[in-house]
Amino acid sequence: MIKKSIRNWFFAMSSIFLLTALISCQSQAASPVIPPGVEPGYVANLNSDFTLEIRDKSGTKYLVKSQDKKAKLPPGKFTIEFIRLEKKDSNGKTWSISSSGFMAIPLEIKAGKTTTKKFGEPLIVQVKKTGDTLNYQLKGNVGEFYSKVKVGRRMVSAPIFKILGPDGKVLKTGRFRYG
Repeated sequence: MIKKSIRNWFFAMSSIFLLTALISCQSQAASPVIPPGVEPGYVANLNSDFTLEIRDKSGTKYLVKSQDKKAKLPPGKFTIEFIRLEKKDSNGKTWSISSSGFMAIPLEIKAGKTTTKKFGEPLIVQVKKTGDTLNYQLKGNVGEFYSKVKVGRRMVSAPIFKILGPDGKVLKTGRFRYG
């Protein structure tokens, strides 16, 4: 009886693992394929290189990475669900910032044309006080929100803030927290 229960439990867990692996494989994003004979279109960003996770009308998810602030796509209508922006500083270090939260930015690509989006800069810091806590969000140019600021592969420390009185005197200092 105990052996049968263990066997049933093991079979159930194996089935759950296999189902999870299959779902995970189906949701992996790949680069879109432009069929032979189809003229591609382009998406460009004025400020920085980017990686986009987009979804087409059928629900297929794609990962698109730019070169020189431009990426090639097949013609069609897409929805942008994730953005990562990358830019080099004067020391040659690559900074990146990733979108956070749900987003659904429409993107239409036409054959032979470039669709320009203005992701990211200027970033606006929105601060909200909840009880004794200050929270912030970085809002991009098309309404997208960002977090996860990195230099190379290293997360940047959360920013420090100062609250000043009307006379310019520092009333309080602190550090924001990610998450």
